[in-house]
Amino acid sequence: MSVHSVIIVWLKEPTNEEHIARLTRACESLRDIPGVREVRFGPRAELDRVSPADDTFDFGTIVTFDSLQAARDYGPHPIHQQAAQVNLQLVERFHSFYFET
Repeated sequence: MSVHSVIIVWLKEPTNEEHIARLTRACESLRDIPGVREVRFGPRAELDRVSPADDTFDFGTIVTFDSLQAARDYGPHPIHQQAAQVNLQLVERFHSFYFET
């Protein structure tokens, strides 16, 4: 079984390249947390078609964990806490959720 965290964010300044670079570095740092198997992140896909999907967010991240315990340990980990501080500075709002596969 794997556990996945999905986070979508609305940036305060969605065209600010420096902010996007800082957010990217914060996401990349999550790979160093024990139990994190994979981290994927990037801008919203511009599909140019009518879709029921929410197309108002700016950036998305998927973190895959080795286990439920790894997902539990992730939140309080110092690297995650540092990344969260970056997010608080740059992100207007966010949604996050977890699911198992």
